[in-house]
Amino acid sequence: ISFVEDDTRTHNTIDVMSTPGSRSQVITEQQSLNVMRRNIGVYLCRNQPENYNPMFTGAFNFKSLEKDIAMRRVLGDFCAEKQTTRNAEVAIVVSEKAIVSMPVLMTAAPSGYLNQYYNADGTVERTPLVKNIPNYEMYVGNQGRFMRTGAPVDIVLAEALDEAKPYKVYAFLNCFNYDKKFLDTVKKLQQKKCTLLWVYAPGFAYQNKASLNAMKQLTGFQFKQATKSLMPAVILPDGSYSGISTTRVKPIFSVTDKDVRILGRYEDGTVGLASRKVGNTLSYFSGPWLMELPFLSQVLKESGVHIFSETGDPLEANDSLVMIHARNPGVKKIKLPRKADVLDIYANKIIARNTDVIEFNSAIHETKLFYYGKDADVLQKKLKDGFKR
Repeated sequence: ISFVEDDTRTHNTIDVMSTPGSRSQVITEQQSLNVMRRNIGVYLCRNQPENYNPMFTGAFNFKSLEKDIAMRRVLGDFCAEKQTTRNAEVAIVVSEKAIVSMPVLMTAAPSGYLNQYYNADGTVERTPLVKNIPNYEMYVGNQGRFMRTGAPVDIVLAEALDEAKPYKVYAFLNCFNYDKKFLDTVKKLQQKKCTLLWVYAPGFAYQNKASLNAMKQLTGFQFKQATKSLMPAVILPDGSYSGISTTRVKPIFSVTDKDVRILGRYEDGTVGLASRKVGNTLSYFSGPWLMELPFLSQVLKESGVHIFSETGDPLEANDSLVMIHARNPGVKKIKLPRKADVLDIYANKIIARNTDVIEFNSAIHETKLFYYGKDADVLQKKLKDGFKR
């Protein structure tokens, strides 16, 4: 059972109240409500419990949240009774054991991860974070970007990959070390029709020894290690950079296979972003550990993953629910996997019948949660009755 602690700072949190706009958090009750609606939507779409244990007294103590929590109970019970399935087609694979093999290449460098926050006057600003690299982008940054691809994503332990359900895409974020069990599981995956995405230095620390051969054994790519520090970024065909172009580090790895599709090159001309067939899989290698949203979207589309939205907003979904939290204001379009009646949960209003497309305008940081199914009217009545009690 996945258990996620919610340490969101709301407008009621002591440090935010004393210094509005501090800690990159919300400063009004409506902003708090939209953030909590986002969090509740994530829990519901992932079929997991939530924790309202605040880090600061009073953080969740505001009246408008009570109705949403009551709604969440009715909706959660309804989805549990009908056994709503998760149906994620993408898995982020992370290794607990390999964390000890993760290098800290720089203790503080400008990150490609942008922090979006409220100023005290209510305006919204984005600034690059200064963080340890590659650790921060590899975990927090990449998970955030995957959530903005428009497809639901599961997080799977590499040590339990052999027990995981099948996915269309497996993204191996930090599998720098591996054992025979993991290698055997990967070899089985390579015989299936799926996509494997390898990041930065897969298998390099095999048996705690630096090994390019171990990287090839695991991924099917032939690698070369750069002799000098390079930007952990590649130049794309249009001339733009993908990755972090504000610093140089080593080690950096490039692929040397002749039959790869070249998607990007390092500043020295070697190949740092590429794909090729390995067995029956479509396999990608991304030398830059910070993977930009357009690249991730390309991987998912080429792998046949259902994309609910292409506006780059945080999104979660399952077989009955879709949550979207507007990173930017404007028109949003959601493509459902099948035609259905659609219920706007927070408005408790049927907004469409027998459709597979939803379009609507959204303010910045507004959260929408939709239920789609033939029984939307039944849920609408349950929500109405639940609020009467």
